[in-house]
Amino acid sequence: MRRKSMTLKQRLMPMRAIMPYDPLRCRVLGPLLGKVPRALKDIRGISSAKNRLSCPPMKNQPKIALISVLSVLSLAACGQNGADEADSAQSKFNVVSTQGDRCVLDTETGLLWAGKTATAGLHDFRNTYSWHNPNEPADELDFRGTADAGDCGEGRCDTWNFVLAVNEAGYCGYADWRLPTRDELESINDQPRTSNPPTIDTEFFPHAQAAEYWSGTAYRFQWDAAWAWNFQFGHERADWKKSPKHVRLVRSSND
Repeated sequence: MRRKSMTLKQRLMPMRAIMPYDPLRCRVLGPLLGKVPRALKDIRGISSAKNRLSCPPMKNQPKIALISVLSVLSLAACGQNGADEADSAQSKFNVVSTQGDRCVLDTETGLLWAGKTATAGLHDFRNTYSWHNPNEPADELDFRGTADAGDCGEGRCDTWNFVLAVNEAGYCGYADWRLPTRDELESINDQPRTSNPPTIDTEFFPHAQAAEYWSGTAYRFQWDAAWAWNFQFGHERADWKKSPKHVRLVRSSND
């Protein structure tokens, strides 16, 4: 199937991945652009009820494009989530161990992240999964993704069945684990680590891979694609749902 053309943001993301941390640029641009609404930084169409492409008005493109370029420069210069690296010396993460399971609490977002192990089994860091959601309407099979197309040893290797298995096991004492959104994955990205990936704090997330991890966010422009986060270069990317990728589940610690 023919891929849709890339958005401006997708073309700019490699700039964010290769630009080194720059404290001066971060301090100058960060306060100005750190709070630019995602709707302005993220150049994308307005989806219909079926998530098909609908282009934004062309008259707004130059202004939005400029904001997008500046925000990419700002984020590339800064540390995690646009924060100056000097202000991030104290980690926002805490390890939570329950019933022999190891989870990580993000004290800023209130999200609890599932850990990975180096042993074969459900939480093996090497496991990969295709993106699958059987709850989509029966007449929209492409929206459902692809079942059991990953590599996870035993069991069915797709995101839907992985979530079911983790919740059935009561990982860290909870049964409401889910795929993270693309924004939630971005919240644990640590951009200055692009020089030594993965772009995540491996002290708190051991066994993290410099690879792509699925989000639960479908791609608006292509019904058989979804968003993933690349922890090698520190940016998001849309890919076919049939593609095997790693998965890190999350839950709200306030639930």
